[in-house]
Amino acid sequence: MKKFLDCPTISLMFEILLNAFLGGLLCLAATGLGATIAFVKTTISGKKLDFFFGFSIGIMMAASFFSLLQPALEVGGILIASTGFLAGSILMYG
Repeated sequence: MKKFLDCPTISLMFEILLNAFLGGLLCLAATGLGATIAFVKTTISGKKLDFFFGFSIGIMMAASFFSLLQPALEVGGILIASTGFLAGSILMYG
């Protein structure tokens, strides 16, 4: 087994898969923790709820920019990326 992992390609692939697995476990734990808090704490004040909504919206906006909009700007340019972003917004809104 040691010889098998000495190959640079196999070793890199194993490292990538291990990192993906560990990242998935972290997401699983965070989702489970959030769900547990939601089930246990049934009454949340309006200010706390507003904070949590604002935080989650900020995370989703950052994720949509860095994972979707930025690569679209690099590949298609400002006109195509803006058109796609606007079309997606219109479809989501109404």
